[in-house]
Amino acid sequence: MFFFIRRMRYRLIKNRHYFLLALILPIISLSVMVYTIELSFLSTGDVPIAEPGSPTDSMLISELMASPSNIGQFIQGNCFPQLITGHPLGSNPTVSQNKSDVIHHEATTNLTILRAPDDRLLIRYTGPYRDLGQTLVAYYGETLFKRIQEGHTRRNITVPLQFKGNSPEMTTTLKSKRRLWDTRRIPKALWLFATGVIFILIFHIIRELVNTSYKSQKQIAEHTRVPILGSLPNLETATTRISHTLEM
Repeated sequence: MFFFIRRMRYRLIKNRHYFLLALILPIISLSVMVYTIELSFLSTGDVPIAEPGSPTDSMLISELMASPSNIGQFIQGNCFPQLITGHPLGSNPTVSQNKSDVIHHEATTNLTILRAPDDRLLIRYTGPYRDLGQTLVAYYGETLFKRIQEGHTRRNITVPLQFKGNSPEMTTTLKSKRRLWDTRRIPKALWLFATGVIFILIFHIIRELVNTSYKSQKQIAEHTRVPILGSLPNLETATTRISHTLEM
């Protein structure tokens, strides 16, 4: 067993340049462009908002912003790929399962809602899909706007002027920019690197197992019928060290 481990150690040291291949996928992952797309509209005061999944309940916008989990529940509760793509529920064409999964993942992972310093409500998408990001911020912007309207209705409060109409006033801002770096991608890059290293280790272990040379000192002794008194696991390294010592 120890003989096999020494052989593996020597093989890995000799072929250490293979581990550079494990960097390819993380580098590709980190170099993919990321788009940041924002849409905002004016919202003065702590307005009520209709809770998703409930026909009667409402909450204040400050309660929604109190924790990321509340925002996540709001995004999840209003994630309808059919509506997001502009088709009424139950109509044709239906959204494919693959596209539906992408929309759901991008909405629940890369979308957030926050309040800007100038008291505007901001819907922000940060991810690799520019067109889908624009669709998501537009959809959730209008959804949030309508939920605020419904929140006033449920509390029997007069809807403020800025929340009247079918969509937010065109004081909205929509922008996108490309970024080469996003710290949220570091865990994924590390996972890809670790996966690459594991595959390289498995590759070398398989190569060592299929190698027909001796795998242990016991095999050598049984085949040659000569007792083994000692071994040099890496003769090349030993001779190199001896030559360096003589030069000194």
